[in-house]
Amino acid sequence: MKQLLSLLLLMTPCMITAQVKVIPGDTLPSERKPVYQYDSTDISTIHPEKYIGQKVILYQNKGVLRYGWDNKTYDAPLFTYFEITGFKAPQTFQMKRCDNGDECSFDFFGSGVKPVMAVGYYESIAKARDKSRWIIEGKDGVWQIIDTWLGEGGIRHKLKMVGDTLSISLHTLWGQKSYAHYVYMMDRYRNNEWVVDENNSYGRVDTIKVINGTPYLVFKDGRKKTYTFDMSRAQGRHYISIGDLPFFTKSDGVKYAHKYGITRWKQILSGDVKIGFTKEMVALSIGYPNQSASKTNVYDDMDIWEYGTGLETIVFKNGKVCEIWNK
Repeated sequence: MKQLLSLLLLMTPCMITAQVKVIPGDTLPSERKPVYQYDSTDISTIHPEKYIGQKVILYQNKGVLRYGWDNKTYDAPLFTYFEITGFKAPQTFQMKRCDNGDECSFDFFGSGVKPVMAVGYYESIAKARDKSRWIIEGKDGVWQIIDTWLGEGGIRHKLKMVGDTLSISLHTLWGQKSYAHYVYMMDRYRNNEWVVDENNSYGRVDTIKVINGTPYLVFKDGRKKTYTFDMSRAQGRHYISIGDLPFFTKSDGVKYAHKYGITRWKQILSGDVKIGFTKEMVALSIGYPNQSASKTNVYDDMDIWEYGTGLETIVFKNGKVCEIWNK
């Protein structure tokens, strides 16, 4: 008996539930931390019970949220908080309106009132995105978020072009590009000089230029000539072409120009594979293939590098290119 009482005393603190302050429907909470992780998602038939106990906004594109309670129909202003108290199969929640205690049910499939935004999600998004910078599709320049609010349809943002007075409002940032990602990419290039064209010219990173929503990384050589590379299309290929960020440093350029001669090195940089290239030269020029095959006989050593549909197939004999098949 004493052991049972001791066990109950140990378990008591874990069984105490917190008292939750009622949240008015026309305000947003700023102090109480949510029990659950912030969430903003369409309610689905996959684990809908995870919302039980959460206070949520059921927001829609326009108008008011209409619900039934006590055999009557009521309208709730947009962004009214409800606490989800239960779940009835197959697609219905039991809820309580936080500002006046109305109890109601909510059919979360086919009602047109979704997605769900959990308490705290809006605040966390607003804080995380405050003063963040973005590249907007179809618009020049870099844009900074200067305001975030809840409007019909969900979270909205007002952005101002950096260095200008122009401003725009967006219903969503879905599909836009975070400028911070490209700044990170630019910083990776700062501490070196890079090979920036097919003539083995060297340049240092200068800035990011945005043209119609496309970010370009700009380099300058010793004569102040600029070279631009499309950052959004960088595929990691080794040769110099639009859409491919520089791969070789100045020290690489000096080393390979000395090893192969400047003419061969320029061919490598251009991605123009030639008869007589070694396997290393081909790899430097267009990278390694997706698949390869080798064949050895008494007289010679044959290797085939296949680069995929629509690309080259390179045939090596005794380690050097003997044939190039262009598909």
